[in-house]
Amino acid sequence: MSKNISQVLPKGDKEIIKDALIQYERTLSCLIDKFSREGNERTVDQLHQTRFDLYSIIGYTEYDMVVNLPQEVKDNFVHKHGVDFPLYNEKACKLEYPVEQESKWVTLITGDFTFIDDGVHGRECYVNQLTTIEKHLREDVGEVIDCVEKDGGGWIIAEDYDGHIEMNFDKPKGKDKREFQVVWLESHYDAQTTVEDREYFNDNGFSEEDIRRIDALEVSEHDMTEEGGVIIIRIK
Repeated sequence: MSKNISQVLPKGDKEIIKDALIQYERTLSCLIDKFSREGNERTVDQLHQTRFDLYSIIGYTEYDMVVNLPQEVKDNFVHKHGVDFPLYNEKACKLEYPVEQESKWVTLITGDFTFIDDGVHGRECYVNQLTTIEKHLREDVGEVIDCVEKDGGGWIIAEDYDGHIEMNFDKPKGKDKREFQVVWLESHYDAQTTVEDREYFNDNGFSEEDIRRIDALEVSEHDMTEEGGVIIIRIK
């Protein structure tokens, strides 16, 4: 099968095309005036349609223009057109507006996943169990996914996923929503009461035994620290 190649037209060649099209448009304008005076409305309408298309093509010359052709046509260009295939400077033919090509190969990750999207942060994926990481042709990956889903598995195409993937193999720990009222009776602080979350007790000098009892509290239950002076009441 013949391989196709692409040739980006340099700015100079686009200018030649643009100038030729502008001259063509001027000729059409003269013909439209001529046939209008003669009352040939059908021809005038056809010329207007052609001129409208010309405006679009002239606009194209402001941007990248690419010629696609088979390799065998390029090799026989001189025999068909009477001139050698033009050899352009690669720098002059660099695309100003390159199109991102979709990858032919994709990475399929299969296993057990947990997805999180709180509506504020970017989507996150936690890999709880990894089964495979394999490359597949994009055109064939759908069949592989069908088999994975049939067996009850989860999957991600890495190239298509725009969130964060956490490969820690642990399910994410949800935020501890418990709240406690902490009443300080005797300490180097003034007597006070505050409302704190569960994490507060890890960083403020509470003993392991205190924390064990705090974790065991049900809503409305209370406990006092080992050394006394602090009462903890679970309020949520």
